Parts: sequence; structure tokens; C-alpha cells
Amino acid sequence: MRIKKFHISEYGPITFSKPFQLRNFTIFYGKNESGKTLTIEAILKMLVGKKEAKEKYYENIDRVKEFPTGYLILEDGGKSIYVENGEFLKQFNLSHEELKNTIIIRNSDLGIESSQKNKESDVYSIVTEKLVGSRISEIQSIRAKILENSIITESGIFKDQKDAKYKQRYEKARAVIQEIDTLLPALENADYFEIEEKITKIQLEIEQLKKKLKTLEILKQESFCNELLEDIHKLELVVEKLKEYKPYTNEKLQKLIELENKIKNFEEKVDELTERAEQAKESLTKITTELTSIQKNIPKMREQSEFAAKMKEKIFIYESQSLGFEKLKHKKTLWLILSIAMLITGTLSLIFAPGAVLKSTLSSIFYGISIFMLLKTFEAVKLINNLKQAQIEILRDATELFGTPFSDVTEVKAKCLEAESQYKEILKTESQLRTSQIEIENSKNSLLTELESQRNALSQAQKERDELLDLLSVKSPSELRQKLDEKSKLDGQYQAIKSQILTKIKTSGIKFNELPNDLPEPFDTQVTQKLEKLKDIIRNYLTELRINKPKESEETVEPTESVESEETIKSKIDQLQKELEILKNNQRQQQENMKFIFIKAQESQLIEGLFDEIPDVLYKSDLEKLKSELEKLITNMNKQKQIEQTALKILQEIEEEEKKNISDIFKQSNLINLFAEITDGRYVNISYESNQNTGKIKVKDVSGVEFTPEQLSAGTYDQLYFSIRLALAEHLFGKNSGEKAFFILDDPFIKYDKKRLEKQIKKLVDLSEQGWQFLYFTAKDEVVEIGEKIGIDIIKLEEFIEER
Repeated sequence: MRIKKFHISEYGPITFSKPFQLRNFTIFYGKNESGKTLTIEAILKMLVGKKEAKEKYYENIDRVKEFPTGYLILEDGGKSIYVENGEFLKQFNLSHEELKNTIIIRNSDLGIESSQKNKESDVYSIVTEKLVGSRISEIQSIRAKILENSIITESGIFKDQKDAKYKQRYEKARAVIQEIDTLLPALENADYFEIEEKITKIQLEIEQLKKKLKTLEILKQESFCNELLEDIHKLELVVEKLKEYKPYTNEKLQKLIELENKIKNFEEKVDELTERAEQAKESLTKITTELTSIQKNIPKMREQSEFAAKMKEKIFIYESQSLGFEKLKHKKTLWLILSIAMLITGTLSLIFAPGAVLKSTLSSIFYGISIFMLLKTFEAVKLINNLKQAQIEILRDATELFGTPFSDVTEVKAKCLEAESQYKEILKTESQLRTSQIEIENSKNSLLTELESQRNALSQAQKERDELLDLLSVKSPSELRQKLDEKSKLDGQYQAIKSQILTKIKTSGIKFNELPNDLPEPFDTQVTQKLEKLKDIIRNYLTELRINKPKESEETVEPTESVESEETIKSKIDQLQKELEILKNNQRQQQENMKFIFIKAQESQLIEGLFDEIPDVLYKSDLEKLKSELEKLITNMNKQKQIEQTALKILQEIEEEEKKNISDIFKQSNLINLFAEITDGRYVNISYESNQNTGKIKVKDVSGVEFTPEQLSAGTYDQLYFSIRLALAEHLFGKNSGEKAFFILDDPFIKYDKKRLEKQIKKLVDLSEQGWQFLYFTAKDEVVEIGEKIGIDIIKLEEFIEER
């Protein structure tokens, strides 16, 4: 049997574009969130059907709530089977247990599990019954029904469960019989009539003493109430006095002290600000005088500065011209000498030169040079005179301006620089003084403003203080403090009297109606009303006391004797009550012993049908009747226990015989050969040992050593249960026909390294060549590499999924 093809047209977010055509070994590859897990879920749901899927026999197949739309086509012995809604289980008469423990391997779990009892042997039992006609399930069902309705447990003892307390009932019945046997001899000597007469006499005497005691208590309570009324009156007087002191509070004293401190601070601040304002005024006057003095000299110094600037220009021209003065003087002398020399030379040429032309030429040249030099000499003389004139003018103007004679232009230049510097300095000083004048003026105005504000605040504080003093009718804080001391003393008196009243009420033992737990504070607006109410409560209580006072005892009891008489009466009552208690105990003891036995039997549901209810008075015959019924109950329970034990033993023997057939799956199937082949012959035998309630698998290696599955390595453990699944599938689908089955695998060998994984996949390929079919779903790249290496069909799911 194999899956020929399948198609999932819609399941949650996945939709495949076309059906998958399958061979005996197909790898379905998809990364996480690629639809791999949803594809397996969809196939599983179609195999088991809507009903089975909803009943949650399978974990984690409800990520998508709706049922998948699609189909599977299976081939079984040449016949096609169309599956879309559980037809697979119906066609092969399979249970969900058989399906998930044979051909479906999800979440890398190769182990065997049972959802009903969590017993691995249940799965083998189901398969065995189907193969060999075993009746284990039927026998277990009969045993379960017997145990459900029986009075004993599976181990053969009486049940002691929530709704089946047979063991407890049996043991309590025996205990009650034993108690009855112990009590019956004591009842033979019981005498109730003499005890009853003594009890009546003592009760009458106690009643008379109690009436007398009550009268004494009432007199005492009347006295106590009158004392309370006096205390309340004292409290009311204190309240009236305290009303006069109500305006005087610590808060107002604190307020008054704060105002006094404020006034003091404001006065100090006003004095400080007044002093600072006077200082600012004096500074301003000084600066104004100094500024006026400076401003008088500014015009003259401005004139000198302006003249100095012009004079500096003349001096600059003079100095630039006088730089070549000495050189000019040398040139003037040279030019004069050269001019005379040329004049003499021209005269000599005119006298001594040969020829008229030469004479004329030479004399003309020398005379011309002489005239040029003479002109140069006159020019130099003019320049020298101009410089001297400029010097004279500079010295004259400087003398007129500064009023001081100067002998040199350099002195004039220095004086001009000094005049300019002084002018700039006086302007700077004027600016600084003006700035200071403005700042001091602003500071003075600010101080005057703040001074006015502080004076207003001082006036307001003084006004508040005076108003508060007038309101309190006191002249100073010390007088107010004295009033508060007087108020505190009165409040202390109030609290003392209040505490005294409350203590008396609490310790008196008297239960007043609507009595307050506490009294209000003296300044409570309802204090008078509440005290009046308290007085009304006490007066009403006094009225009730007088009404309830026993009339026959009023004349015999005097209040002055109440304390001594009360103690004597109480002593007599206590003595009589002790005697009465002894007598009643003697009477009650026998009845309580009998009632205790009946109550115990009733609580254990041992007397149903014997009594409608337990009588107030019990007799010896009642105990004997109860004992007889309990003995019958024990006899019947022992008989029923023996019958049920015999029936369960017979069924157990039949079940053990039937369970032996389970081991045939391991002995007669191809399991041993499959396991040996998968493990390369390291293990040679698998056996199944059936115990009373469970079965145990054992494997044997080539050296003859036996192991349980839990003792194997993780890889060998997986190989063992994979072999078991193959053997179970072989029994279920092809024991007679030799037909193989398909397997849906979800990364079953995730614990393996690459080398071991390749070896295991090759084993699966070998099995697929024998007729088995494997749908191998994986997210591991190494599985794809191995598949490509050995030529396995590989389907990449993302290439088939359509966008929705």
C-alpha cells in the first residue's frame, strides 16, 4: 500500500499549485515557516477525518482551525483508494492509536505511546487482538466493570475511595461492636431515679440564690450608673469652660510668631534699604560734581586737540621735507663751488683756447653749466629758507596755543600728542562717569522701589498682627501662650475624665444599648448632644434595672452589705453547681456513651433503616439491636468480597493467557530481521515479556548482552522503534498479502550527525526498494545533499506553494 499522489488545494496559508506524484522515496524540503509542518498536518487530518482530528487524539494539529481541502490517492494491491475525510481509517479498520504509532512519525518522535492509559503495551494489545482474535480488551472491560461496582480494589482489599468507603465502613462496624461489648456490663448497675431527685433539689436552691445575687448586682449597677452620671456632669462643665478657649490654637500662636518675625525682618530690611539709598544719593552727587568739573575743561581741550591734529599734519610735512635738509645744504655749497669753477673755466677757455670757434664753444658750455649750477644753488637756498620759515611758524603757533615757548619742532610734536591723549582720556573719563551716574541712578530708583515694597509689606504684616491680636483679645504672643497653657490644662482634665468614664464602662461588664466606643473631642460641634445622649442611655438603663429587680428580694438586701453578701452567695452557688455537675455527669455519662456509639454508627452509615433518628433516651435493648445488625453487615461484606475476589482471579488468569499472544508479534514477524538489518547486525534478537499490568521490550546484541530500550543510545533507540513500527505496519497491512505500507516522516533522525544520517537514509532507500514508501519531510540542508548524492526525488515545497 502506498500513496500514489496527493493534493492540498487549501489549508490555512498554504495552497499547492498542482498534485504531488510520489515514488517509493520522496524528500519534501522546506525551511522553517515554508509550509512543511502544515503539509504534514493536512495529510494527517485527511487520513483520520474531521471527527478524530477534533477530538485531539493528535497533538499540535490545530494550528489551522479549518479542515484541509484536498485529497490523497492510495494504491493497495492494484486497487485505488480516494481519501479526503478519514476514509483511510475506515477502509483498513484502523484506530488512531495504530495510525500514530506505526506509519506517522511527527516531531522527531519514534517512540510508542498510548493516549488512553499511557502504557506502551496497550498499542501491542490492540494490534494483537486484530491479528489473532485475542479478547484482552473484552476481558479488561469486564474486569473494569466488576471493579467499578465492587466493594474491593484490584488488590483484593475493601475499597476506601471518595464514593466507596467500604474498608472504612467494615472497620468501623467491627470497632462499634467492640465498644458495645465493653459498655453493656456497665449499664447493668445504672440507677437514674435517685440521681434525678438530687438534681432537682439542688437546681431549686441555685435558682433562689441567683435571684438574690441578681438583686445585689442591680444595686451595684445602679450605684455605678449614678457615678457615671456625675462624671459626665463634670465633663460637661469642662466642655463649657473649653468653649471660651476655642479661638486659642497653636496654629494661631504660630501664625502670630511668624508675623512678629516677619515684621522684624521687614524693619531690618527697610533700615538696610534706606541706608543703601542714602549712600547711592551721596555717590550720585559726588559723580555729578566731578562730571560738571570735567565738562568745563572739555571745550578748551577739544580746541587744543583739534589744533594739535592740524599741527601734526604741518609737522609731518615739515619732517618729511627736513629729512634731506643737511644733504640740501651740502648740495647748495657744492653747486655754488661748481658754478664758480665753471665760470672761471669758461673765462680761461675764452682766453686761452685756440681758435674762435673752439673758444666760443667751450666758453658757452662752461658758462651754461655755471648758470645751471647757479640756478640749483638758488633753488636749494629757497628750500632751506622755506623750511626755516615753516619751523618758525610751527613754533610760533604752538606757543600761542599752549602758552609755552618751544625751541624745537620735536617738543611741539610731543605736546600735540599729549594734548590729543589728554582729550581722549577726559572724554573716556566723562563717558565712564556718565555710565556710573546712570547705574547709580537706576540702583537708587530700584532701592527706592524695593524700599516702598518692603514698607508696604511691613505695614501689611503689622496690620495682620494687630487684627489677630484684636481677634484673640490678647496683647502679645506671650499672653496667647498663657491662654493655650490654660486650655491645655482644661483639655487634660477633659481627657482624664473621658478616659475615666470609658474605662468604667469597659471594665464594668454592663452591656448598655447603643453605647459609644469613644467620646468626641471637646471642640466637636456635637459634643454636648452626644454627652446628652450618653446620659439618656444610662438613665434608660437605670429604668430597666429598676423594672427587672426581683421584688421578693428588694426588702431583704441592703446596698451597704452587697459586696460581702455577693461573695458569699457566689461561693454557695459555685459549690452547689459543682455538686450538680457531678450528679449530671454521672447521669450524662451513660447516655453519652450510648449516644456516642449510635452517632459513630450513624456517621459511618451503619444504622440506615434501623432508626429514623437517634432517640433522646437510649436503653440496653437499643444497643443489643444495633450490635445484631452490625454483625449481619460484616457477614454479608465478607461473603461479597470472597465472590468478587474469585471472579477477578479467574479473569486475571484468562487475561495473562491472552497476553502471551503479544510476544508472537516479536517472535513470528520480520521485526528481528529488520532491526538486525538497520543496525548492521549489531543486535540479533528482540523479545517482549508480559507482566501483570505492563509489558517490557528487551534486545540482545551479538555478544548475548540484553538491554531495555532506555539503556540504548539515542540513535539505536530510534532504530529499535522504527523497526517495531515497520513490523507493526507489516502485520496490519500485509501479513497475508505481503503488501508494504507507506511512512510519513518529519525529520526523524534529527539527532544524527551527517555521516550517520547518510547511512540511515541509505537504509531507508534499501527498504523502499523492498516495497516500502517513505515521505521524508525535512528542513535540513544535509538531507537534501544526501538525497541528491544517492538520486532520491526531492520536492522543494516553496516552488509549489501559490501566493494567496
